[in-house]
Amino acid sequence: MWNHGSNLDQQNNLNTAMSSDVWRVKTGTIPPTGTYAATALNVYDNVTYGGLISQDRTGWSNNNSLQVNYQRLYQKGYAYQVFWVYSRAMRVGGNAFRDSNIYPYESFAPGTAPTSDPKELNRFENYQIDSAIPLHRIAFNGIVDLLFGRGKMFFGHANRFVDELIGGYQIAGAGTIVSQYFQPTGGSGVSTTPNWGATSPIQLLKKKNRVNDCSSGTCRPGYQWFNGFVSPLLTNNPCGLSLISLESRRERFLISPQSIWIRERLPAKMVRLARAM
Repeated sequence: MWNHGSNLDQQNNLNTAMSSDVWRVKTGTIPPTGTYAATALNVYDNVTYGGLISQDRTGWSNNNSLQVNYQRLYQKGYAYQVFWVYSRAMRVGGNAFRDSNIYPYESFAPGTAPTSDPKELNRFENYQIDSAIPLHRIAFNGIVDLLFGRGKMFFGHANRFVDELIGGYQIAGAGTIVSQYFQPTGGSGVSTTPNWGATSPIQLLKKKNRVNDCSSGTCRPGYQWFNGFVSPLLTNNPCGLSLISLESRRERFLISPQSIWIRERLPAKMVRLARAM
């Protein structure tokens, strides 16, 4: 099954300042200082205005999905259902200012952005997997009679009073297993855009690599728990992380799957009702 969405909301940053590195590449000079230093790197107006933002309906989404279902109807004391859903969801926008922001073509170094066409530039910047929609979702539910009471394995010949006390019980359950994408982003003092880079399998390092976490202004000993991306802006920075172990591996990864398991169980009892005319 395929579906498409359009006119998703996006934040368009019309006058975002280019980085100092892009300025140097474009002009061959250091960034300006003085009166207009705060606005000198803006791409639209570098004297009067600061940031200019518009909220536009320029986003879109695509999703290809497949569902497979298997079920057994209630018979001989039990029933169950299992279904698997595969979704390949892609989107641009639809999450207000939180992601998929549009940045001007002039903010990129020469040759890094493929085109200045607004739609194609938007695709280049933001078209990616929607991490809010699971890649794989397996859901299941079932019900089974307990083996107590009249006609069952245990106390099968119980009288009506005993059968009402111990018979007719069932257990019903439901569960979900999700394999979902997630995307690490920068923290305080770092760009909130995703940390792009080469993909790497997640490695749980636990207490292998020691670090000093100084991001709060007070340094505290800690550990690099997994091989997530550590921004160079935070490495060996008084307001960031100091890597102590020379063997520390600071690998970048873009998207990796994780599994989430949810299950519920619910007891129930069937009660016989009779009516006489």
